[in-house]
Amino acid sequence: MTSYESLLERIRKVRRRWRSQILVRGIAILLACTIALLVLGIWGADLFGFQPAAVWVVRLLTGGLVIFAAWYFLYLPLRVRVGDVTVAQYIEEKYPQLEDRLVTAVEYGNRKTPDSGMITLLIKDALKQTSRVDFSVFLNRRRLTAFGILGVGAFGSLLALLIWGPSYIPYGFSNLYAPWTEASLGSARMIVVFPGNIQVAKGTDQLIDAQLVGFDSPDVRLYRQSSKSAPWSSTAMEPDPRGSTFRYLLVDVQASERYYVESKGVRSPVYSLEAVDKAHVDRIDLTYNFPAYTGMSPQTVEDEGDISALEGTQMDLSIRLNVPVQSARLLFDVPPRAFRPVPKVRR
Repeated sequence: MTSYESLLERIRKVRRRWRSQILVRGIAILLACTIALLVLGIWGADLFGFQPAAVWVVRLLTGGLVIFAAWYFLYLPLRVRVGDVTVAQYIEEKYPQLEDRLVTAVEYGNRKTPDSGMITLLIKDALKQTSRVDFSVFLNRRRLTAFGILGVGAFGSLLALLIWGPSYIPYGFSNLYAPWTEASLGSARMIVVFPGNIQVAKGTDQLIDAQLVGFDSPDVRLYRQSSKSAPWSSTAMEPDPRGSTFRYLLVDVQASERYYVESKGVRSPVYSLEAVDKAHVDRIDLTYNFPAYTGMSPQTVEDEGDISALEGTQMDLSIRLNVPVQSARLLFDVPPRAFRPVPKVRR
């Protein structure tokens, strides 16, 4: 390798570092712009209910703007061709002590002139002077770190929105930009209701949960109907502070009914809640058979479940249920070692 080629190799090293900075900067800005456009596109499509026309318009706009950002922030800057003399001038701006040696050597080094010997000495002198140059200063690590943080932050923001953001964000992302996924095959806007069709015991409470998919709304209402001929009654559901669902508690259910949830014109299927007479204890009567040494006659306590007696007392329990049953079990909430007698259950 000649002296002139060695000198040009140092010029190319600076040029590569300069282009690397442009590439990292362009990728970071492009990534941030792309993610911002994706989120704005989801928001815009949500305003129109993810209708097919709105979905295709958003796709075309988002794709066109992303291509424009790639052209503007990546293609145009990298397309600029910076000559060797320009790079040499840039180096001498950082190291003015070179005193135009590098620029002159690069500019005249490739020329065939009669006094080429003088040019050769000039090139060797420039090569010697640039050997003291710290080329690491031409790579701005602080700026590269800043652009790296920008790109990673933008990508992290997208992941956070997909995982913890409003329900329409992950659904809209799949529906707009990944239409082959399972989530995008369903209805664009829907309400998922739990527990759906269910059978509960009369007199119990039942919690109704509703989750909005594909859209957000602060107004979510529960509609109930006691019979097919009765009118529907409407009740506002409360948002769950620990999640993205809405809730309503049905207290002391006594009769069967139908219900559904509606918000922003989107209605869930109609579900049935059937109230049935499930077996439960209506009454417990206790008969205390005291030990013989007490001289006490048996004593009956009606409608009482708590037992408190002298040691050695035998108990007779009369348990009445609300409906006939085939079998029953008597359970004691006491430590296993303290359990001694075996209860006998008679119908």
